[in-house]
Amino acid sequence: MSLDQLAAAERGYACGGPAERLLWERLSVFEGTFGRDAVVEVCASGKLPPAAIPAVLDRLVPLALLPVDDLFAGEDDVTRYWMPHAMRAVGARRLTERGDRRSVVLRHRRWCVKLARRAADWWQSGRQLDARDLALRELPDLAAAMDPTTAPLSPGNEADKAVEIAVSLWFLWVACGRATEGRTRLRHALALLNGEPTARALWLAAFLDLEAGRPEDADPLLGRAWAAAVRDGDEGTLGLLAHLRGSTALYQGRTRAAAHEFREALALNGGVPGVRADPARLLGGPRALPLPHGPGGRAGGAGPWRPGPREPVALGGPRHVRRGLVVHGTRRTRGVGRGPGPRRRTRPVGAVRAPADGHGGGCGRRGGTPGPDPGVGRKA
Repeated sequence: MSLDQLAAAERGYACGGPAERLLWERLSVFEGTFGRDAVVEVCASGKLPPAAIPAVLDRLVPLALLPVDDLFAGEDDVTRYWMPHAMRAVGARRLTERGDRRSVVLRHRRWCVKLARRAADWWQSGRQLDARDLALRELPDLAAAMDPTTAPLSPGNEADKAVEIAVSLWFLWVACGRATEGRTRLRHALALLNGEPTARALWLAAFLDLEAGRPEDADPLLGRAWAAAVRDGDEGTLGLLAHLRGSTALYQGRTRAAAHEFREALALNGGVPGVRADPARLLGGPRALPLPHGPGGRAGGAGPWRPGPREPVALGGPRHVRRGLVVHGTRRTRGVGRGPGPRRRTRPVGAVRAPADGHGGGCGRRGGTPGPDPGVGRKA
């Protein structure tokens, strides 16, 4: 960003009216691209009513915004925008001088929480590719909201929102090959959190530590997560924790312990929040699972789950459990459950690799700890 670009941005700012300048300033909180609905939700106020924003936005576009085409397949055909860095710098400085930065940034972070929840709900309802594309497109803004140190309030006051966003985006870290990024962001937010994290946050942190090859960091988190889940009566997370312990035992060659943990996971609703299915049915009965609830207990719908129109491969927790029990039962595969003698480390049998989907950065596993799906089942 050069001085000439900043000077051009200042001239554009001077050409706008009071409403255009106010909206310019408030749009500077967006890190990436945005649509009209986001503008209304983040930028509206008494001085800038929601009904007036579309007209003001149209007048502002020639001065400060670039239309972009970053819609993904099947999304409604709406116009989206991006504010160049020089325009953002000018708007951010004027927003601070006006004294509105704190309130607008807080509204932006609340919008990011809702956005992350929407992506999680899409994943759980069978729209895996849509959820992934939404999360990746909005990641610049979501990443800013996952950093409590950049909040206008103290980091501790915003850490809970950062943790919630990171947990809502679990599928991006677990299933889409971004485990290192997810571990870094979640651990940063947890370190600044005032109070005890939720059981689901601790489960995800432990899973990502194991994925990173750090079982010594995961062990205390698993204990805290189990205690928190028992305290809160969170059977879904108890099932996820049992599945994670079983996967770890299977990876270490302790097949009897793995089978015990997998059966416990099945007894706890298959490790899928909101699922009320009989464990025997999950093991050998009908293949369609009930549609689970969202990460915060929000209902995703009723009836059996079916793949969405763009769903490649969903990593179903009960499916991993069935595989683990088969290993301990009649078949021995990939060196697991061998007799006496030196054991070799193998990729867990439950690990699944998704096929290429033509959209780049597919959500396939890359080995490591087998990934449960805390929100969606799969037709096996």
